[in-house]
Amino acid sequence: LATMVATGVVTLVDQAAEAMAAGDPTERDRFRRAYGELARSAVTNVLRDRGASVLTGAIARGDSALVERHLGALAESANADLYRAIESAARRMLAPAPSRSLPGKAQNP
Repeated sequence: LATMVATGVVTLVDQAAEAMAAGDPTERDRFRRAYGELARSAVTNVLRDRGASVLTGAIARGDSALVERHLGALAESANADLYRAIESAARRMLAPAPSRSLPGKAQNP
């Protein structure tokens, strides 16, 4: 799981910078710094709070139309599957936790 966290953040920042720069190395560095700052902000939020409350953006807002536009823009990109995986994981975070009853306790209907 450590690899998912550390390598995942680095890979996401790099892939986003590469996609936005369209092969221009100067632009890639600029986008890498910008997305790096965004990642730093997200990590700061994770350290400050927990769970779905730190999610932001179209998925967190439930803006399905914008998510579909994102996927449309990524349709020809290798990043489309990555976006779908992140969307799926974020939706699981946002889903209400199933209620659990204690053994021997009746649940109210």
